[in-house]
Amino acid sequence: MNSLGFLVKAAKDDLGKNFLPDRIGICLLLFLAFAVGFSRGLSNTAFALLFFVFLIRFIPWPQAKTIVSSLPKPYLWSQLIFALTWSLLIVFSPDSLPGAKFLITVLYLMAVFPITVLWAQEERWRSLILPLLATGFITASLIASWQAWPGMDCVRAKAHLGIMEYAGVLGLLTFFWAALALLAWQEKKRLLTGLYSLAFFAGLWGQTLNCTRISILSTLMGAIIFFILNIRRFSWRFLLITLILLSLFFFYSSKQPEMAARLASITNIKTDSSNAMRLSMWSYGWEIFKEHPVSGIGIKNLPPLLLVFDGNAISLTPLDKQYDENNVSPGAVPKGAQVHYHVHNVFLEIMVEGGVIGLAAYLALYLPFIFLALGRLRSPDIRIRSWAVLTLVLIGQYFTHSMTDQIFSLKPLMYVFWMLMGLAYLQMQPGGHSSSATPTEIQAVKKQSL
Repeated sequence: MNSLGFLVKAAKDDLGKNFLPDRIGICLLLFLAFAVGFSRGLSNTAFALLFFVFLIRFIPWPQAKTIVSSLPKPYLWSQLIFALTWSLLIVFSPDSLPGAKFLITVLYLMAVFPITVLWAQEERWRSLILPLLATGFITASLIASWQAWPGMDCVRAKAHLGIMEYAGVLGLLTFFWAALALLAWQEKKRLLTGLYSLAFFAGLWGQTLNCTRISILSTLMGAIIFFILNIRRFSWRFLLITLILLSLFFFYSSKQPEMAARLASITNIKTDSSNAMRLSMWSYGWEIFKEHPVSGIGIKNLPPLLLVFDGNAISLTPLDKQYDENNVSPGAVPKGAQVHYHVHNVFLEIMVEGGVIGLAAYLALYLPFIFLALGRLRSPDIRIRSWAVLTLVLIGQYFTHSMTDQIFSLKPLMYVFWMLMGLAYLQMQPGGHSSSATPTEIQAVKKQSL
């Protein structure tokens, strides 16, 4: 089962044996894994079709019962708590319609997790998803390089995604490929080791072209969490080589004028407009939260914010909540001004609109995965243990990105994150993969169940 060619052949032979919606769903899931790295349009279309097929598969009660029983109970409870809590907050909001639309969108995007669990339970499908995701990711970097040619300067290359979508995928996946390459090397899967290593270097290259600070910070956060959790498992030679490679990358980046300027701007609070605007929005949001700390002002009831930066100071003006940037009259927004529909921090925005109640319900979504991963860190099975580390790395990077942006609008990032959470959940189950552990070791893992 270690041969990628064997997996492809086995998948091709067995695909026709599956129930028709399952066959279609598996194909769409694999296509989504490939397309999500470089094409927003293809990934949105693929997931819309995938969700439709999932509903067809889910609606009949016998099938629905099977699907629900295959999902972890803590996950189901967290989803129920989140949906009910936010529904109540929306009902009591001054304007319920925007909140209702937003909640439906969030639940729709998070449906990637049960879909992945449903159609990736067999190892042959799981083993194809990651290589396809890596291939699409490498394709994105190639497209970005082509866009940046011939100067190879920092051009905020977007590779058929929006700039921030591409930055989000870069920030979530770049270090993930390095960790996955290490796992493949330990399992002596040389072809996959090469593919994931290539994806890692493609991610670093994409970051030098995109010059988005949050993707760099997310990658660093992933590396920090990874090395903290694995510090006792690495030799000093491995740590030294890793440090040298990362130093070379940042040395090269520092020689790129635009990249160096972007990195330096992280600490440049007063004169960097992006930093100043974020600080202004965070301060504005915090003041609102202090006035409505329990249940907030209502989900998606935050008014649009007009920000003007004159080089010395920021002026922030709340606009009418019916403001539509597509229909605004010429001259209504000053030149150089920006209009934002969020406070550039998911956690703060939820506190503003849903209070501590809304934030607690939102954080509950991630607790099952965090507790599951923490419980698997001491597993005797190297693959289960590695996926436990990867889960915590991914959540750490996802939260890092959430602190400076509105991730719910970055659909490719949401697809990738919840797809990987689905794979991580399956990989951390005893007997959920081609394990090298002994029966006694597997029995020890089972005692760590949710």
